[in-house]
Amino acid sequence: MRRVHPAEGFTLLEILLVLSMVATLLLMSVPTFNTYHEQTQLALLTQQITEELYMARNKAITIHRKIRYVCSESGDKKRYLAGEEGEVLQRFGVLPSQYHLSLHNSLSKNAYLTFMPEGFTNAERGSFYLQGPCKSVRIVIGVCGKVRVES
Repeated sequence: MRRVHPAEGFTLLEILLVLSMVATLLLMSVPTFNTYHEQTQLALLTQQITEELYMARNKAITIHRKIRYVCSESGDKKRYLAGEEGEVLQRFGVLPSQYHLSLHNSLSKNAYLTFMPEGFTNAERGSFYLQGPCKSVRIVIGVCGKVRVES
């Protein structure tokens, strides 16, 4: 007597059903991934700008000169360190196109913050606002040159 075995495997309908469920789950996760990517990029840029500000302060203390941390208000989005006469000492990378950095200074309307040779900010208090596509961060610089980040 011969035994009849049913065909093994999946039907086309079952495969299409599973593929449509996987595609639906992937489409639901894309907005979450985009938000995560934007938040990660904002955190990375915030850390980078904070380090640049500390570098400006340390350079002023080390070389015993006034150092300016300049963020260009024009469309080129350049950031750099400059000496007292405006000569460029060090350039930093350009911000991505969807991000904008602006300085709100307590004493002047300049687009730079001056660090004195002692490490202080020439009685200036300022806040850099880093604005991204979905969120913004405030980087606050006190009179003593200390930097803190506020969300």
